[in-house]
Amino acid sequence: MEQHSSVDELEALARVAHEEFSIQLKKCSLRVWQTSNKSFDASRYKKTFLQIASRCVNHGIPVREFVRINFHTTNKKIKYITPKDLLSKYALDKYKEYVKYFHSNDCAQLWATQMRRLKRLAPEVIPQVYKTVADILLDPEQTFSSWFRIFALTEPDERVIKVWGNDAIEEIKSDHMLYDFLYEKGFDLPKLYAYADATI
Repeated sequence: MEQHSSVDELEALARVAHEEFSIQLKKCSLRVWQTSNKSFDASRYKKTFLQIASRCVNHGIPVREFVRINFHTTNKKIKYITPKDLLSKYALDKYKEYVKYFHSNDCAQLWATQMRRLKRLAPEVIPQVYKTVADILLDPEQTFSSWFRIFALTEPDERVIKVWGNDAIEEIKSDHMLYDFLYEKGFDLPKLYAYADATI
């Protein structure tokens, strides 16, 4: 009976992985894998998503976060991605490296580091590559945390919230120190939650 429950739980997590993979594909410029529009049950990668779920369970990793971060850190030279790429040792190492940096307890330092990078990058790529700073923050190939993308601008951009709002909320809710830091800086977190729910 316990084994059956475990199998059901693993399949539920695999469905989460499939769902998040589809969500992230819509945000990025990578070519869609051949059966991306198919349901979990009809996907040729169903077994792969089950393996991804098993990997996450074995390493104590949130499935949705593992998938999302691997998209955030994808090398720009890569033109396509498949679920099997998330089974590589490289994918696991990328996740651990990202979490080690972006889940730093020193939120003030993390904010300052990303803000310096953004201020250094903007004059180099506007208007040649991006029209506005918001366009930089929208780009999933730019490695910024989701919550930073929302609050880096004086007035949060509706387009950025629509794309990154739910990811930002997940990051904030899972880190009480980050919540306190953003609250102390005067950011309107309840408004973000309400707006993201209304627009996504």
